[in-house]
Amino acid sequence: MDSKKLASLYSFDKRLRTLFELLDRNPTDKYQNSPAEKEWTVIQVLDHLYVSQQGPLNYCKKKIKAGDAIPESGLFDAIKMKVYLLFLFSPIKFKAPKVVSNPSNDWEYNEIKTKHLQFLEDLKDFVEAYPDKFSNKAIYKHPIAGRITMDHTISFFEAHLRHHQFQINRLLKYYNAK
Repeated sequence: MDSKKLASLYSFDKRLRTLFELLDRNPTDKYQNSPAEKEWTVIQVLDHLYVSQQGPLNYCKKKIKAGDAIPESGLFDAIKMKVYLLFLFSPIKFKAPKVVSNPSNDWEYNEIKTKHLQFLEDLKDFVEAYPDKFSNKAIYKHPIAGRITMDHTISFFEAHLRHHQFQINRLLKYYNAK
């Protein structure tokens, strides 16, 4: 596995585990409570993150079977991804793609946490087995950024998590103030 993918994977893993350490230190019984109508709960944010990570991983697992037929990622694809990542790092709010815009609030905290940690293991296994010769292949078709490489996919996972970390932090302040 190339060092760039390894660094991205390590960074994402660390960020996700740190999030769960933070959530574990707070009373989890409030995580299904919404501060206001049409605002997501912690559970809904976690579900949204899970669906927006597991779906792409499943897609990549299917797409890898195409082997050399996977298209190359171009300069325009990389530029679109960088612009999208900038938006994710900004405080600008925008609507999630329809496929991930209606998250469930039915999970127990420990169930969704277990799903995320299993996803991490599945992602690590996939990335460790990912052929270096496919580094520039556009393995995933992101609904906003377009065709992106595996490196970009992992970068998206981390940036997306970071984007929602602010939302989770606001929710924790709300829960702890009550």
